[in-house]
Amino acid sequence: PYTTLFRSIAQFADIKAADLPGCKVKKDGGQIAYHTGATISARAVTNAVARAARYAADNQNRLFAAASGSRP
Repeated sequence: PYTTLFRSIAQFADIKAADLPGCKVKKDGGQIAYHTGATISARAVTNAVARAARYAADNQNRLFAAASGSRP
């Protein structure tokens, strides 16, 4: 089960960050593969990655802004 999970998650590594918000499983017309019987889990992971990517893109300045007076 863990090997399958890691293979599923690894699929996101080849997708550009700008394309992550539009990710879908193949059954829904996307490019993320899933195993028979695990469509709901794959869909949930894919949707969660897409939501996180959208949030990061929408809040990029706030998330990655250095605090005033901080050093790198």
